[in-house]
Amino acid sequence: MSSKAKFSGKCGKTVTIDYIKKPFITLLALHCACFLFLNNSFAESNKLRPKLVSKQQSSKLSAQAFFPAFEFDQSMVLCLERCKKQNQMVSMGIEAIMESCRHQCDVEKALKMTKSSDAETKLEGTRLLCELGNRTSVPVLISLLREDVEKRTGAWADIIPTLGHIGDPRATEILVDLVNFLDDQWLGREMAVKALGEIGDAKATPALINAAWRADTREAAIISLAKFNDPRAASTLVSAIQPEEEQPVREAAVIGLVKLNSAAVTAINEEFFNYSQENKQTQKRVWLCGVLGQIATKEALGVLKKSLTDQDPAVKECAEKYL
Repeated sequence: MSSKAKFSGKCGKTVTIDYIKKPFITLLALHCACFLFLNNSFAESNKLRPKLVSKQQSSKLSAQAFFPAFEFDQSMVLCLERCKKQNQMVSMGIEAIMESCRHQCDVEKALKMTKSSDAETKLEGTRLLCELGNRTSVPVLISLLREDVEKRTGAWADIIPTLGHIGDPRATEILVDLVNFLDDQWLGREMAVKALGEIGDAKATPALINAAWRADTREAAIISLAKFNDPRAASTLVSAIQPEEEQPVREAAVIGLVKLNSAAVTAINEEFFNYSQENKQTQKRVWLCGVLGQIATKEALGVLKKSLTDQDPAVKECAEKYL
């Protein structure tokens, strides 16, 4: 067995040492070799170590890691970081937290834009706020709508349907004002009527009844009233059971009357017997007969019993069908 060993130095030279004859030199060579190995390993590890970044850069990197493929400015980074910390203990999935934080920070961004002195930025922020459709934005949207009615920048066309979609009763007052707006050229009246129908606040009933007698808002008003369960709308809904009405309007009125149930019978009864020999109103009376048959309460069936001897064969046949 050989008593010699080879050692490679840092410069690439190889030295052969007899470790029996020269033990001290052998130990020294081993020590140097270990030092060189550790030194080279440390150098390699430094290549892999990331560079130190500022706190601001760190926040942005953290936000981008948490919210990949997302547009960032500094205010958005801070918002997302704050939101992430607030939701760390929430028992919900990471995707749900991401979606919630994105929405919350977008709302904050939009609200800030609506306060801008630049008209285009303000309008862009208003439209973004409408697109997000957040209930907490309702007071701001109402304020922006009142302002826009005066300035007519066009933001009302986004705000009105958004308020209807959100369905918050706090918007009822401003929407009723727009339905009753005196300007006959006001283009937002029908839109406001539809929004009130989506909200479903009974405080809007009188305004919708009035709108039902305007040519430009009748269809929207009848459809909106049909969604309510307000007896005050019964007579107006009955008036829509006519051959002259568009089918969607007539069908909506039927649904609204059936929903009112017994509260609609008095109004139906008055119109059901409102005919003459010269004008038998057959189609209208058959439709009203069908509504009474669907209601089928004691009061409704009582009206139908009177029709068993009706001189109009179609009406009589309809009454027999439900009795």
